[in-house]
Amino acid sequence: MQKNNIYKIILGFFLITMFIFTFLNYRAVNKLNPDIIVKIYFAGILISGIAMFIVGLLFKSEEKTEKNIITDDKNTDADTENESENKQKISEEEIQKEKKAKKIIDKSVSSILYKLNEVGTDKEFSKRLLKNLANEYAIVQGVVFLLDTDEGKYKLSSTYAIYTNEEIRSFKKGEGINGQVAANVEMLHIENIPENYITVLSGLGEGSPNEMLIFPIIIDQKAIGIVEIASFTKFPETIKPVYDIISTKLGEILGKI
Repeated sequence: MQKNNIYKIILGFFLITMFIFTFLNYRAVNKLNPDIIVKIYFAGILISGIAMFIVGLLFKSEEKTEKNIITDDKNTDADTENESENKQKISEEEIQKEKKAKKIIDKSVSSILYKLNEVGTDKEFSKRLLKNLANEYAIVQGVVFLLDTDEGKYKLSSTYAIYTNEEIRSFKKGEGINGQVAANVEMLHIENIPENYITVLSGLGEGSPNEMLIFPIIIDQKAIGIVEIASFTKFPETIKPVYDIISTKLGEILGKI
């Protein structure tokens, strides 16, 4: 109920009451004694008062409802504003997180490719690559195999911290884990390596790496080399995007040697 309607109701009650009692007053003056006239006046005032009281209650109820609606609207606006601020805050945090991750990825790529374009032979390339990987990821072992196109085999090119009297065998595409990586042309991340699966010898004694990473060196979507590295610690989450960048860049550099 609107305020204008309430005012109209009040005015209507007042006018109707005044009309009725004016008429009664006219009749009373001509026919009734003064006591009855007084009673009629008081009755009219009482009825008008009751009517105005009821309308007043309706007015207060309407006013309270309007206040509640206004309060609800303010709360809704506040909730919407808070939600917008939270989304903006989350968006800003995600942007900062992405920037930080990109900075780490760029640094890792730069470190892994460091001076590789300055080497003159395949073996120098493999040796430098393992050294760069060791500096970036603190690997404890590493092997690089390069494809011999004449024999169709991946042959040992260089090693890092491997001490064994056994020959490190060549393999073809699809043979063993390394051969599967060559066939799939995708990185393989092996976590929770079984104890004694690989043994690392150092001045501190023997130990078993916890994780292994095997990835291809790619040219024209074909694996021309396989890199296998192992670490005592967990490889960072950025290892996959780093690999996505270096796999082809390493192929470009190696293809020019």
